[in-house]
Amino acid sequence: MKINKDVFLVEQGRLMSPPSPSLITVKFEFYNQGICKLMAGGEAKAMKSMTVSIWLSFI
Repeated sequence: MKINKDVFLVEQGRLMSPPSPSLITVKFEFYNQGICKLMAGGEAKAMKSMTVSIWLSFI
């Protein structure tokens, strides 16, 4: 697959129930016609908060 761009915008979450669309920015760095580095990120909006108990066991 040949990639001609170094930045892609990926949209997700629009079809979730309830819809929660978000935009992810993916940045590529290339070396010798291949991807040598990829950075993906975006912004989020807190929709709900919850507390979760975690039990840890060390053997």
